[in-house]
Amino acid sequence: MELILGLRCVLKVLIQPGESGNVLATIAIGDAYLEPFMEYAFHTWEMYCKRHDLGLILFDDHLVDQAHP
Repeated sequence: MELILGLRCVLKVLIQPGESGNVLATIAIGDAYLEPFMEYAFHTWEMYCKRHDLGLILFDDHLVDQAHP
């Protein structure tokens, strides 16, 4: 799994959900969080998801514009 860093969207599906339809979700906003997640945590999350038939989604940008009060 390779992400193109610097390219931002709100949600990335890293692993498609299995038959259960359930997912784990995490947030890693900014390269300071996204790069370490992908380097150090993703592999173990991937193994867990496969073992328990879960998908994995990642929010990598703010859901609400920071300029919005």
